[in-house]
Amino acid sequence: MDYELYSKTIATISSVKNTYQYSKKSPDDNYSEKYYKQDIRAVIKNGKFKGKEIELKNQYASSEVYDIKYKSRDDIFVDNLREKDGILTGVPSGIKRDYIIIISLTLLFSIFLLIGKRDGFLTFISLAINIGAFYGIIILYFKGFNILYLSIPMIVFFTFVLLIFLNGNGKITWTCFLSSITAIAITGLITYLTMSFSSEPDYDFMDFILQPYSPIDARRIFFSETLIACMGGVMDVSIAIIITLKEILDKNSNISNKDIFFSSRNVGDDIIGTMIPVMFFTNIATEIPFFILSLRNSMTLHSIIKHHSFFILARFLTGSIAIVLAVPISVFFTIILLKKGKDIC
Repeated sequence: MDYELYSKTIATISSVKNTYQYSKKSPDDNYSEKYYKQDIRAVIKNGKFKGKEIELKNQYASSEVYDIKYKSRDDIFVDNLREKDGILTGVPSGIKRDYIIIISLTLLFSIFLLIGKRDGFLTFISLAINIGAFYGIIILYFKGFNILYLSIPMIVFFTFVLLIFLNGNGKITWTCFLSSITAIAITGLITYLTMSFSSEPDYDFMDFILQPYSPIDARRIFFSETLIACMGGVMDVSIAIIITLKEILDKNSNISNKDIFFSSRNVGDDIIGTMIPVMFFTNIATEIPFFILSLRNSMTLHSIIKHHSFFILARFLTGSIAIVLAVPISVFFTIILLKKGKDIC
């Protein structure tokens, strides 16, 4: 019901008539694509024509890869709004989906409160703060600021806010914070050296790259996204390792550093065994539709991986390296800050 918040015209579809037009075979004759036209009637929900009926036309293919099949009661955006002889016409340009986000956030917040109670509420607040900070950084980037110089303090801020909201201001928080930042920094150094001594990838295939772009800016964006991508996994591993070792230290403060290391390795094996597949599937999930469409249109797997999936695989490998590094780094800071009783708070 937030139509008035949009400057772009929004209309709710009241009726749709679908008409078959023609079929077109693929170059290898493996399948046939059917094309349809739509005669749409809708009611405008905002602007000076609010409440008036508008006539729209749309064309879509049966696969709906490059276009959309609109249905009755869809809220859609309208471009090229015109009035001639009292009849409004326009071009549909997409479905209004913000209500899906609102419903999802509401469910997420409700589950946070139901299961996590106070901690869940604080987690949601930290998430809202981080989203706001991220939005601010994107605004600064479009104003000409260096995206890499923005991303580095953003990672530090994200990590600090999340940990301070979850664990408060204490030894465990600072130990997790230092181990997470150190693991990300070392991973960033490895990534930088790799990029420095290897040939440049084709940034034309990087997701959401603005055209035209400069290779330097594209490199900074790629470097920034690899660092941000590994942040969540690193924090998860660091928190699990440090809290586990803290429990062990509470029960046996005289445990040797060697025993601490072996204990952390056992815990780390279990965590890494699940976190790396999570990292893989999180990154690859967005590519599944593209993989299917590319293979169906006779693209080779080598071409897909080399050009389109290179950046996703790079993020996955970088994140995996960071997760593995997080284990010994967490052990190191646990021994220095918790076992030896040095408080930096």
